[in-house]
Amino acid sequence: MTDIADARTLIQEEETRYRAPTSESMFTRVGGAINHIMNRQYDTHSFFLNGRYKLGAGTVNLDGLYVFQFDVEVVAISFGNAVPGNTGNTTIDIHKLTGGGTDAGSIFTVKPVITTSAGADSYAAENYETATSVSPSGYTLPTLTSLNFDQFDALRFDLDSAMTGAENLFFNIHFRPR
Repeated sequence: MTDIADARTLIQEEETRYRAPTSESMFTRVGGAINHIMNRQYDTHSFFLNGRYKLGAGTVNLDGLYVFQFDVEVVAISFGNAVPGNTGNTTIDIHKLTGGGTDAGSIFTVKPVITTSAGADSYAAENYETATSVSPSGYTLPTLTSLNFDQFDALRFDLDSAMTGAENLFFNIHFRPR
């Protein structure tokens, strides 16, 4: 069977009035609207390091844990920083925790990296649903081990390396129920 094309179309009052004939057009609109919502509805969790960041005490679990409340699939990621550093690279790592706190390891096979050649206020992003991305100079896009997480899995934000003098790092994970 073929999916109805997702479309943000409004249902007309005349199509739903009492004694109005049921029309294929109305059901196509309803199906298109439902598919539009299911294909485009998502939630986002953001990890932030505001101000200057560096390695040292507290480079594990830097911005708290995020616990999924239902089974999800990741549809996109984005990351960047406002001010690139002078030397080194910033390497982000996100660990998956299961069973109330068991560390299942990194969610990446290739970790996201930002180098000193990244521009100010720049970012990289990848949309897994549309298989599109933006990755300017100075960025390495990550490869995720899986796009699926189960209810009560948690994410922990860690830094493996940090550029000297870099500021305002962020990592966003965009997901939807599955």
